[in-house]
Amino acid sequence: RLLELTPEVVTFERMDDKNKMFIAVNNTDSDKEIYLPSEYRDGEKVLTLKRVKSNCLSSYGGVIIKK
Repeated sequence: RLLELTPEVVTFERMDDKNKMFIAVNNTDSDKEIYLPSEYRDGEKVLTLKRVKSNCLSSYGGVIIKK
């Protein structure tokens, strides 16, 4: 399910019968704030590209969070 799609940021959810994940990618050369749904705030970070602070991605960074 696509949550946000801009030239700068893409966020979406992937889910199946057992898993639910939040994916976010920053496609710029500056830090970007993203909307992180509350259900993922305490989730497990499965993968991070560069620095990730709660709802901020570093330049060309990304994160996958498992609920």
